[in-house]
Amino acid sequence: MNDAAIVGIPESALAAADHVLGDAHAKLTLLEYGDYECPACIHAEPLMQHLVATHPGCLRFVFRHFPLMEVHPNAELAAEAAEAAAAQGRFWPMHHLLFVQVHHLTPAALVEYAQSRGLDMNRFNAEMADHIYTQRVLVSPPTPQGSIMPKKTWSAKRERQYMHIKESLLERGKPEPLAEEIAARVVNKERAQHGESVEASPSSINDMSSGRRGGLRSHKGPGGRTLLQLRNEARQRGLKGRSAMNKAQLEAALAPSR
Repeated sequence: MNDAAIVGIPESALAAADHVLGDAHAKLTLLEYGDYECPACIHAEPLMQHLVATHPGCLRFVFRHFPLMEVHPNAELAAEAAEAAAAQGRFWPMHHLLFVQVHHLTPAALVEYAQSRGLDMNRFNAEMADHIYTQRVLVSPPTPQGSIMPKKTWSAKRERQYMHIKESLLERGKPEPLAEEIAARVVNKERAQHGESVEASPSSINDMSSGRRGGLRSHKGPGGRTLLQLRNEARQRGLKGRSAMNKAQLEAALAPSR
């Protein structure tokens, strides 16, 4: 899971675009920043449903998109499909299906899932082709202040990972406080999963290559363009097949011909 926490969130802190499952006025909120290709999110999905079902009136579940496109190439398009379903009142049926079908999230598969959920396919296909939900899935609402996990003594590798995640989030348009909070949560979660102690160990400060998560690579395209900028340019140029292209393919298609 990219991140999840149970916190007391006032209704005023939830955005109109938030997807809420359970009692909308519950005192406890389980807030997840998720990715439809994230292994931890996939394993946690049944538990999320179970918690909401077994705690009626006490707990509400809020899902916000956080696609890690650098490691999960189909996550963003799947999130857009979920939002297109939400526009027709079918977010949760599509949401649950996407987690079940995680190994089949190609554009063609997403069309099949939309059909199986009884969506207006003319509208769905048009919205997916124009990527009208890209901004929504890449820029999530802020969380309440004070919910950030404390920073402990991180190794040099974890510091680089934190900065890499934070900068990637800032490139997507997220506010700096939210970018810092999510980056800290992701790093602390991975530290816990790897059993890292508070003190930095010699093996934890080894340099990481620029091609791996936590390295120093940039996710901007030619001329410093982000994925959202590339998508906008592709739409303006009327580039055919753009809805099925990932970031690298868009960069190649939009590169000046020699």
